[in-house]
Amino acid sequence: MHLLTQTCMLAAGLASTLTAQDLTPEAPTPARTVEITPTIGWRMGGGVETEDGEFDVESATSYGVILDVRVRADGVVELLYDRQHSDVVRRISTGPDSTITDIMIEYFQLGGAVEFGHEPNLKPFFALTLGAAHLNPGDERDDEWHFAGVATLGAKAYIGERIGFRAQTRLWGTFLTEESQIFCSLPGVCVLSASGRLFVQADFSGGVMFVF
Repeated sequence: MHLLTQTCMLAAGLASTLTAQDLTPEAPTPARTVEITPTIGWRMGGGVETEDGEFDVESATSYGVILDVRVRADGVVELLYDRQHSDVVRRISTGPDSTITDIMIEYFQLGGAVEFGHEPNLKPFFALTLGAAHLNPGDERDDEWHFAGVATLGAKAYIGERIGFRAQTRLWGTFLTEESQIFCSLPGVCVLSASGRLFVQADFSGGVMFVF
């Protein structure tokens, strides 16, 4: 009987301890409803094959801004704008490389991101967005709009309730039409080959994240 009494008391004490732990309030997680991140990065160019030769956009610095609006604990809606000013270079096997024109490439994108991990102040994430690419050459060629998408893999580090850092690598894909004249030695004198209709770029970028 004595052993049974001790066992019951031990069980009661353990249950009381677990109940007390369950009732202990956890530290609140910051709301983090909106995040705004001005970004700077280095974007590697992209190549396009045409019947007039191979055309590459030179690697250059890119600038942008990202707006994240939280819609669930581990997910945000993402709106981004990014731009790069560079040169289009023609490469042919029978002669030296030549700069055809300078170009401004702008991306306007909307999509979402999913965050991973249980650490509240360090969040790896994957984002996928769709939208448009604006290609604006610096000569007499007309500017062009094309369908584009971006896949992003990165991480966010929060160092306070209202500030943090964001770092990421991105893959940009722009679907060119056969009638595109951006990547030609002269306007109106070439068409894209089948292998040149997807214009791909990649970048490494990051910035200070402002949290609201």
